[in-house]
Amino acid sequence: VALPISVASAGTFSLAPFTAGNPTTFSQAPLSKVSAGTIELGGINGIASAGSVLIDTAASLGGTSLVLDTLAPNKVGANTGNVTQTAAVTIGSGGTLGGTIGGSLFLDTIAANSIAKIGSLNVGTSGTIALKDTAAVTLGAGNTTLSGNVVTIEDSSATGPAISLAGTISGIGTTPVITLSSTDATLGGFTALQLDGKVSASSGKLILSAASGNVAQPTTGVLTVGTLQGSGTFTGSVTLAGTANAVSNLGAFTAGGFSLTNAASLNVNGLLDGGTSVSIGNAGNAVNVATGAEIRGTSSVSLSGSAITIAGTVDDGNAAMIGAGSLTLTSTGTIGESNGTVTVKTLTGSSTGAADLTGTNLISSLSTFTASGFSLKDNSALSVSGTVDGKGSAVLLQASAITITGHVDDANGTLTLTSSGTIDESAGKITVGTLTGSATNAATLTGTNTISTLGTLKSSGFTLSDGRALSVTGSIDGTASATIDTGASTLTVAAGGIVKATGSVLLKGGAITINGLVDDGNAATAGTGTLTLTSTGTIGESSGTITIGTLTGTASSDVTLTGTNTIGTLSAFTGTTLVSLTNSANLTTTGLVKASGGALTLNVGANTLTIGD
Repeated sequence: VALPISVASAGTFSLAPFTAGNPTTFSQAPLSKVSAGTIELGGINGIASAGSVLIDTAASLGGTSLVLDTLAPNKVGANTGNVTQTAAVTIGSGGTLGGTIGGSLFLDTIAANSIAKIGSLNVGTSGTIALKDTAAVTLGAGNTTLSGNVVTIEDSSATGPAISLAGTISGIGTTPVITLSSTDATLGGFTALQLDGKVSASSGKLILSAASGNVAQPTTGVLTVGTLQGSGTFTGSVTLAGTANAVSNLGAFTAGGFSLTNAASLNVNGLLDGGTSVSIGNAGNAVNVATGAEIRGTSSVSLSGSAITIAGTVDDGNAAMIGAGSLTLTSTGTIGESNGTVTVKTLTGSSTGAADLTGTNLISSLSTFTASGFSLKDNSALSVSGTVDGKGSAVLLQASAITITGHVDDANGTLTLTSSGTIDESAGKITVGTLTGSATNAATLTGTNTISTLGTLKSSGFTLSDGRALSVTGSIDGTASATIDTGASTLTVAAGGIVKATGSVLLKGGAITINGLVDDGNAATAGTGTLTLTSTGTIGESSGTITIGTLTGTASSDVTLTGTNTIGTLSAFTGTTLVSLTNSANLTTTGLVKASGGALTLNVGANTLTIGD
């Protein structure tokens, strides 16, 4: 059937339904319309048989609406006919394309189509809506719905937005796929895709593509999709700000800035390259960077959610080399990265639960981070520049070198510092319950410190300054030298505690008590090391052990060193009121030993005491 259709005024022209038993093709000659109205092909009840509509001559409808019906609501399942074209369709801004089609709509074979609006347009459960368009198009005009199993809209308009979603696109059938693509390369900083409406395809996929321009979604937009991914490289930014977005999986995306606000558990499964920045806000829901996935932002990456798991990679441009970017992790639950990779210049964040970042990491700077237990392993030199708070739980920092210029603030927790190089905290601050760790080279902890307990720590040179009463309960091995200075506060080497170094050991405090062991490398035999004890109060060692080559020191009150001692030489030593020393080996004095205004006792038992100059 072929006939020209021309309606000169507002109204509706409806072609009566076909009823023939065999497939019927409707072929139309030029369609034209000079004023608002509707042309309906297929009739109000649709085509009852397996008919189809073929647009084979250019249709220029101006402001006329075109409704393509091969299946009306009361004929559901009766027709699977398609709508196809061999000529272009033009519908101006005053008109709308719509219809109910039992099969599919294929208006993608002629690239010169110019359609400004698509209203209610529905195809079969397994049907396709495919459109190539040259005009800036609004989808779901008038808050209507497009539905299909495959919906592909490709628009080449040079006027942004090329595609505006005003209503709803509904993916129906099994694993629906929805693709919105802007192909013009001249949009620049203008919007290519404007997603104000809704996409509903919870078991399906939404694919976005823009050769130029930005992708924008306001807070009122909604994407409910199984998988969201990009196609090609976006030169502009992608900003998906819908507060009710429910995206389950995020596939590959390459853009000049990427931001997603989400309200469902999210898996990042591909390469998400946001150019300068990536931001994923998933309040109340988990974010998982899956194994093999990568998030990349040269300036900044921000991830937030009810829990964050990184099994893949997060980096600032190159997973193998630190760039200039930052990573911010914010979780109302835990943060886990035991099998992943983080490569960034600066790490910062917070978590209500524990933060475990013990994967394969390259991080230059640790800024402010708060967590109920914080662990970081780093394969590069690490600078702690902000405040790290473990909320009373353990803080573990492991790196090739550790420099603390910020503040580790975990007053009731344990700080463990492990370095394959040096530990330097000469300009920082440590406030912890217990300090422990190790360093291959020197550990210099001379900042503004408030530490209650010193556990086991070995280094090639150990220096600690502390402004709080300190108890050494572990083994402090400084290799060649060990210095512990508590200022005016008390210093105690507790029973079971050890301080040792082959060269020199210096213990300084407001009062010093040794109930453990101080030695120069061998607890049984004095070596060649020197122990210096300096106290503004008393020095007491009634149940401890000192094994040292040379002992020297001073105290502003009593000195009682009557434990199990093996000391070779007693150098200059001064106590204000009392000096008492018990030794189990030959002892030689080489300097002035005195008790100012009190008693001096040197007891070597059956061994030899030699008083030198």
